Amino acid sequence: MRLSIVLVVSSLSAIAYADTTPRECIAHNEKSIQLRADHKLQESREELLQCALPACPGEIRAECERENLLESGGGDWRRARLLGTPTR
Repeated sequence: MRLSIVLVVSSLSAIAYADTTPRECIAHNEKSIQLRADHKLQESREELLQCALPACPGEIRAECERENLLESGGGDWRRARLLGTPTR
């Protein structure tokens, strides 16, 4: 039962992600930057998750993944440096 629910959800997610364009990925990234500047960190992370989708170009996806790692509290300056994210 649990496996079938996961498969259905992942199938629906794949359909939704297939329509993501590079322009939308960039827009999600830019919106996350603005939200972070406005101290709306949860909303910023949600945008970062959108631009880290497999449908997004590699460079954009990599930047979103790095920023999401830092915002989630899972990163520190050493990890950021290792991943190439500038420290602030």
